[in-house]
Amino acid sequence: NIKYKKLAKKAHRIVDEIIERRLKAPNNNQDILNFLIKGEDEQGKNLSKEDLRHELITLLIAGNDTSALSLSWGLYELAQSKNKEIQKNIHNELNLVLKNRSKVSLNDTEELSYLNNVVSEILRLHPAVWLYTRQAKLTDVFNNITVKKGTTVLLCPYLMHRHDEFWEKPHIFNPERFNRGYHKYAYSPFAHGPRGCVGKGIGLMEINMALATILNRFEFSLEGQDEVRPKAILNLYPEKNIVLNIKRKKEVHEN
Repeated sequence: NIKYKKLAKKAHRIVDEIIERRLKAPNNNQDILNFLIKGEDEQGKNLSKEDLRHELITLLIAGNDTSALSLSWGLYELAQSKNKEIQKNIHNELNLVLKNRSKVSLNDTEELSYLNNVVSEILRLHPAVWLYTRQAKLTDVFNNITVKKGTTVLLCPYLMHRHDEFWEKPHIFNPERFNRGYHKYAYSPFAHGPRGCVGKGIGLMEINMALATILNRFEFSLEGQDEVRPKAILNLYPEKNIVLNIKRKKEVHEN
């Protein structure tokens, strides 16, 4: 519609200006824009300005939605009474690392090893992108099934992450499983290889920092609500609203 086209045009203009400024005044910052500018496509060519715009807008839009979903599912898991000890462990680690500070820095998240495992477990049970495709570059045989060159193959992280051949008690929320080894390709919330999610680093940083900040201030519980099942659209959404009880923790210093 007209409103959508006007907003899309405005977003394109803003992103194009950011790209143009960087191309005119390049720097050595280790940010996503420099990564994309220096990147190459399948033919070994640098991305065009239009390609750069598409990639950045995808990060801005898709990244926000997937991170928000991961936080929603994560708080839903932690609020359940059966996971009460897990939430308590996170609070203890936050108290130890932050020392009563309210603000969480990127350096802090690197020390929050238990929280990192919790985020990994959230993404295992609730991968925001539950299905993606790949195209076979060559003809191959897999489990006596011939996959011809050019065939579109569907991969489903949601099923792989819950397969009991690769995961012990796969339906149980257990962050400590990530202290043990696991099959690299049995865990795929961001896909793998050159077509893996370009926003993986940003996404993990957002989720870790947001979850640490929220749980540093509040405690969550879940009472009197039936199980919330996923609804598979483009991403995995809750089929109904997640309603949680929130309790403010003791005050922390604003520094």
